[in-house]
Amino acid sequence: MDFSFKLSDTAKRNLSKFRKTYGLIKTLHLIDQIREIKFDRLSEENDRFDNKLTVTRKNEIDYYLYNLDNCRIVLTLDKAEKTALVLGLNRLPGRAEGIIQNWPPWPPFNKQTRESHFSSVKIERYRGISGLTLDQLGRVNLIVGINNAGKTSLLEAIELLAGRNDERVLLRAICRRSRIIGAEAIHWPRLVKQLPRSVSISGRFDQILNNQVSVEWEVRNEPGSDIEDQMSFLAHLPITSTYGGQAQTTNMVFFLDRSHQIRSSERYCLCRSAFTSPFSASCPETLTRCHKASLEAGTKPQIINFIRKHIDPGLRNIELADQDEFRVIHDDFNKAPDLATFGEGVRRVFEIGLLCAGVRGGVLLIDEFENAIHTELLTVFTRLLQDLAVELNVQIFLTTHSKEAIDAFILNGRQPDDIAGYAIGRTEAGVKARRYDGPTLQRLHEAVDFDLRGVR
Repeated sequence: MDFSFKLSDTAKRNLSKFRKTYGLIKTLHLIDQIREIKFDRLSEENDRFDNKLTVTRKNEIDYYLYNLDNCRIVLTLDKAEKTALVLGLNRLPGRAEGIIQNWPPWPPFNKQTRESHFSSVKIERYRGISGLTLDQLGRVNLIVGINNAGKTSLLEAIELLAGRNDERVLLRAICRRSRIIGAEAIHWPRLVKQLPRSVSISGRFDQILNNQVSVEWEVRNEPGSDIEDQMSFLAHLPITSTYGGQAQTTNMVFFLDRSHQIRSSERYCLCRSAFTSPFSASCPETLTRCHKASLEAGTKPQIINFIRKHIDPGLRNIELADQDEFRVIHDDFNKAPDLATFGEGVRRVFEIGLLCAGVRGGVLLIDEFENAIHTELLTVFTRLLQDLAVELNVQIFLTTHSKEAIDAFILNGRQPDDIAGYAIGRTEAGVKARRYDGPTLQRLHEAVDFDLRGVR
């Protein structure tokens, strides 16, 4: 790889190893992350590198060079090489893959928030939702409503709260909606047009005294005086997130034909989170990380045993191979086939199970939960999901169009107190929600075969 500046032989070898092991996209993403840390150009007379950096900035560059998730290769750059790397990277074009993928994920705000949940969520403005409040949230939250009621937008808003000022959460949501797969498919002017222009989301998280969290932004279409490349400017996305009275900001400037600028004051999410939809594939790096987490938590055997017992008795294991590829050990095959060759049901159960471990102590958002899950499987699968949620302390938000899925949760023999159901719908005053707790849903089902989907 030619960066138009000199690197030591050791640095070149390590960078080459990194590219060979993790591919060009990840290598360029690594470089993009380093480029985010801007330095004043050093004159030949003043090359005191250490004096030009705050302790925070030095820690950031060390983080990206030495402590990347799943990276066992050390990039040994000396001070001058670090400077040259940052200054020279401005010549590279913008990279989309690193922006839309969650690699590496931001760490949670503090130790307390790693084991905390939302008690309420309020959406003042996000896409087509205004004035929606969900109070008394449970461990498992069922969200129902007619098409275009705002169910998916609600899940996205909760993910934005969990991610705080991580701009990648928003960009991945846009890519999911647009069915964009891979960096080469992104048309940045079109993506910028899809940015929600004005957003205000808030909620209550954890049991601390000042537990309000908020995320807000207003997209700016005119370049400010501080934007050097005015001709190539597309939009400015300034995200502000506050939690516990402390604010974090991210400023992202989009350009037409050059690298986007991203500046963040702090990089801490509220809690771990993941979004899964039957209409878009999860990021391979995310599944790889969650697979590791499921092994560490000891929950992977539960998932495999469930699939063997209820879906495919011949399946023995699903193992992670090279290049983020999962292979299935199966009685019917001498050579382990790719998991992608198996049915949607196997893949969906496996993915949701892994994601539970990957967001341990955080939030899992599942769009159209019943998709690819056979009706006869719903009760036992909801039982597994609720068991994993309790074991891993995960708060779940899911949307569904299925009465059978709702009934499965309230009749699966697990704690009904963990369940909360919300019927959302549009009114003249905006999108509103009606809440029913688990025991109430259970009683109504036994009395009149109550259907939450019919609530208006």
